[in-house]
Amino acid sequence: MKGDTITINIGDASVEKAQVQVFNTLGQQVMSNDYNNLSNGVIELSNLSDLSNGVYIINISSGDATTTRRFIKE
Repeated sequence: MKGDTITINIGDASVEKAQVQVFNTLGQQVMSNDYNNLSNGVIELSNLSDLSNGVYIINISSGDATTTRRFIKE
């Protein structure tokens, strides 16, 4: 990932609420955002320029479902 924004497509279905948490490789939470009424199924995480270069884990929770993904900030 280069730049200041990540776009996450969470699917075609409308989602009432979603929580996105970003952790560094030490397990420390470095960012957390709540999103409401995601009718288009897309989440944009911005202001990532404050994060140091490295590997991060994104945890996306919506209802009973949780997905974890990894990204590298360069």
